[in-house]
Amino acid sequence: MSLNVPPEVEPGIKSAQVSKYIFLLRRRWFTIVLCVLVCLALAAIDIWRTPVAYQASAQVFVTTTDVKDASGLFAGNEFAQSRVQTYVSVVTSPSILDPVRDALGLNLSNRQLTQQVTVDAPLNKTLINIHVRDGSAGEAARIANAVTNQFIRVIRQIETEKAGTGTQSGTPVLKLTIIHPAVVPASPVAPQKKLILLLGLFGGLFLGLFIVVMREWLNNRLRSPLDVQAISTLPLLGVVPADRHTKSEPNAFQAGTGSRAEAFRRLRTNLQFVDIDDPPRVIAITSPVGREGKTTVALNLAASLAEVGFRVGLVELNLREPVLARWLDLDGEIGLTSLLVADAQISEAVQHAYGGLWVVTSGALPPNPTELLASKKMRAVISALAEQFDYLILDASPLLPVADGAQVVSLAAATVLVVGAEQTTQEHFRSAVNAIAQVGGTIAGVVVNRSTDLEGIVRTRGTVPPGGGARGKGDPDATSSPPVEHPAPATAPSPDHDNIDVSPTVRTPIGRPAPDISLSPAHHKVEVSPTNGTPVERAARATAQGATRRRIGQRRPKPYDSTSAQAAGVRRGDAGGRQRGRDDDDSDSDSGSWLLGN
Repeated sequence: MSLNVPPEVEPGIKSAQVSKYIFLLRRRWFTIVLCVLVCLALAAIDIWRTPVAYQASAQVFVTTTDVKDASGLFAGNEFAQSRVQTYVSVVTSPSILDPVRDALGLNLSNRQLTQQVTVDAPLNKTLINIHVRDGSAGEAARIANAVTNQFIRVIRQIETEKAGTGTQSGTPVLKLTIIHPAVVPASPVAPQKKLILLLGLFGGLFLGLFIVVMREWLNNRLRSPLDVQAISTLPLLGVVPADRHTKSEPNAFQAGTGSRAEAFRRLRTNLQFVDIDDPPRVIAITSPVGREGKTTVALNLAASLAEVGFRVGLVELNLREPVLARWLDLDGEIGLTSLLVADAQISEAVQHAYGGLWVVTSGALPPNPTELLASKKMRAVISALAEQFDYLILDASPLLPVADGAQVVSLAAATVLVVGAEQTTQEHFRSAVNAIAQVGGTIAGVVVNRSTDLEGIVRTRGTVPPGGGARGKGDPDATSSPPVEHPAPATAPSPDHDNIDVSPTVRTPIGRPAPDISLSPAHHKVEVSPTNGTPVERAARATAQGATRRRIGQRRPKPYDSTSAQAAGVRRGDAGGRQRGRDDDDSDSDSGSWLLGN
């Protein structure tokens, strides 16, 4: 499957990229603020280390003497401009500064005084500006006026007109006039506090933005839902927020509330809208690499579907690192491998977790998991299980490390690809999408797990119908929101079931008699009947006394009170779940009560 962006969606992708960088600035504001503070601190240090200096300036006007006509005036002006550029270097000569230092009694060397005096002459003008800097405002003005007077005296002496006999006539060729004498400055010219602080502020902003952008550009990990939308047109089915309690409580529905549970409720609703006429019932949950939380997503998706009254089967197809038995406190010795290798019966491998959730654990770890998952018997097992549940969730292995995940994807009607925020790279994501396409799988959408991108979590709420995610099948208001646009998933495979033994037997905890189980494909239910009576008689007694509920409710230690969770799902207004429950009660009320486990 290619991730090339179609021309018609390019504006949307560009908008997502812009939004990504806007949110990036909001997310990395601390880095930017830190850079600004550092640069402002450096600017403050520079201000503190720079000595205070005052500058006094005097201005001298240069013109020619004895001009009688306009042509002479023009020639004299050209002569004066040429001489002004020469006078600039004369101001700092020893012939001017030495007498000034001696006259004022300055405790400065010739070099120090030269550094304090600067001269400039505007181009095409006959003006000379003499500037003097000093730590004292009065001293700067006094030195500037002294240097200017000495400069005029020296120039007059140099430019005095001489007679042909070599005697000095006393008439200077140029006339120098002080038009602006130096005055005591009111404020220092150094340090320039405002300029330095502004440079520190904007320099810090630029440095912070540069660091943030370069860090984002060099990091190819998918950090937020916007990153996924920027490189792929696959639907974003949900965003699961990061939660520090996930390791200790993988089932988000143990508490019944919280942002993580609500995220899975939105995922449940979005999956129902993938194909509103025929939503996928066999769904594989996988990820590009390991440790991205795919099993947690599979468990909570199954729990969210069971919460609203669906009959859900959760099959652990990760035959290398199984965890469901430990998480749900189930028997891990019998499971999927028992069906495939030991010729166990399906009813022996299916374990009731709570409510409407049933689990098939991995069982004993096999030496050849890929061959088992690729067998015809595996397809038959999945098809047989799919007939017994409204939804069948397949917890697959990661796609890239081993071939197991691709084998599971080929068994499902749709695949949900889980990516770990700050963990999955763009290359891994593209490789996983291509791996699913190579086996003919259909990607229902992407789930971003452990995301700290709160804005991305809020953005996914636009795909959820009003009232949150607690809507079940048959809700009259569920069609008011637009479905997730994606091609309809392929139907689940229907292989031959001849090799699957579905005889009515169930495995129970030690010390408890095993009731008989018969599979009823017509009603997609599991019926329980005692060994000393017919199924109808047993069902009637179970309805009257509630004995079956108490027995099955005690079969396994439950992670939490399933009755409270079931009641909570009803209170959330799952009209579809309640309507389906009433329909089931009309057809086979007693059998359905055993399945729901209430």
